[in-house]
Amino acid sequence: MRVCLFLMLGFALSAEEGPPVEILRGELLKWDGAGAFNLRTRDHRVRECTFDANTYFTSRGSRILAADVRAGNIVELVSDRRQPAGGCYAITVYVLARVTAERFPAYREALGRQQSVLDHIFPRGRLTFSGIVLERSDSSFVLKQRTGTRKVFRLREDTHFAMDGRPADAQMLEINALVFVRGGEGYDGKLEAYHVIRGQMVNPPR
Repeated sequence: MRVCLFLMLGFALSAEEGPPVEILRGELLKWDGAGAFNLRTRDHRVRECTFDANTYFTSRGSRILAADVRAGNIVELVSDRRQPAGGCYAITVYVLARVTAERFPAYREALGRQQSVLDHIFPRGRLTFSGIVLERSDSSFVLKQRTGTRKVFRLREDTHFAMDGRPADAQMLEINALVFVRGGEGYDGKLEAYHVIRGQMVNPPR
């Protein structure tokens, strides 16, 4: 009975503390090659993190050295929240983009189109919308919902399209087309379309 009680207490404490690891994505504000860095996340919080000789760094599918990382890089990392407790210790760091400060505007725009290296483990784009296409361009489209609300979606390089159950492309986004969108917020807080489906809808917007 005592063993069960201790186990239940342990699970309760773990639940309160949250998962032992978390996925963070953002911009490196400060980089100290000796083992520390500041990361500004997508929700604009600044996290103080550490790393050591056991941290694994990678870019474009290849391992790199900590010395190759610079402030201004956009990274995604797996953080151990237990070292120190509730802190940020980098287990693995994925460098998604490496650019100079002079190219920040184009760099951040490109970031919005980056596919997360962990998308297959932690799917993003949990927001869903439906409506008719009011406007479209090569990089975005405007959706009108039944309530009359208008939403602007940015198209990504990895946006998937389907029409009547079959794979399609962005050409299906014709004006007044009825679509269903699975999307999410990009690094800059703007809506991005991950999956766009065109087909028949019940009670379409007017």
